[in-house]
Amino acid sequence: MARWSESQSHEVIIRGRMDGEYYSHPARQIETQLLSSPLAVYQLRQCCHRITSGHTPLRHDLTVGDVRFITVDCVLPLLVNYALAKRVRFSHYSGELKRVALSYNSVVVSIKRRIANAAPCYNLVGATAVNQDIAVLNLRPGWTPGYVAAYLSSRFGQQLADREKTEQMNPYLPVGKLGNLLIPRIADVDQEDVDRLIRLAFGELSKRNDALDQAHNLLDKALRLDQIAFEKRIAYEALLSDVGISRRFDSEHHYPAFKAFKESLPDDVALSPLSQHLTFCQRGKQPIYSTVGLPVVNSKHVQPNRVLLD
Repeated sequence: MARWSESQSHEVIIRGRMDGEYYSHPARQIETQLLSSPLAVYQLRQCCHRITSGHTPLRHDLTVGDVRFITVDCVLPLLVNYALAKRVRFSHYSGELKRVALSYNSVVVSIKRRIANAAPCYNLVGATAVNQDIAVLNLRPGWTPGYVAAYLSSRFGQQLADREKTEQMNPYLPVGKLGNLLIPRIADVDQEDVDRLIRLAFGELSKRNDALDQAHNLLDKALRLDQIAFEKRIAYEALLSDVGISRRFDSEHHYPAFKAFKESLPDDVALSPLSQHLTFCQRGKQPIYSTVGLPVVNSKHVQPNRVLLD
């Protein structure tokens, strides 16, 4: 009989896990390699004053408020996209969300769906807090945000986190499990070099965002939409015949945002199907993945205005 997974009884007791997949996971090899290396290895919780996740204020409209509210959609590897942030009131920020108020030296880590995407907050501007799907790391002296985020976003950190996540339709990494992940302490000069490169990337990101903002503004002016303020509708109308044909009773179907956009266009701005301007448009196919060969781009690699190929 083939033996594809094994563990010592004391390890099963300490880990509290008896499933074979846990002990055959590649992360076990990474842990063994880290613990046998000459580097000092710590649990992530030992590097932090505190690791905690936020929550969503009860019965609050997340489009209202002066404080940015970070969700899992905002956190990418080594990048926080504040353009996707929700909103909360300053009373929430200074009260129930005070413990997850972000600072320049914070590291944010996604703990639901997109597990262990980590980023420093070097492009933080203004008051910002996080929801329950994001953990905030407040680091102790001797650890740089750029290094910790880069390690968690690396293939080693990702494997360690993947091993500890819950097997659900929306995977989840509890804050306690996140704090148990191993992280090596490299030389301070190496940490600073990694951190310096991350800061440099954020500087280039600022230039990139400025260029994207200028492009969006130019597009709005070209469409003459720069003066239009879209209203939030509270009720929609539909003909009974439309409901019968579509078999849809949800208001969004009968008055989607695109219809409001289309009605706001100037008379001399015409819309045409995208297919008329393409020479080729086709979905890809699911390949058989390999460790060698050509890179494959899937949905997680495609981000707004860029493709992540690493």
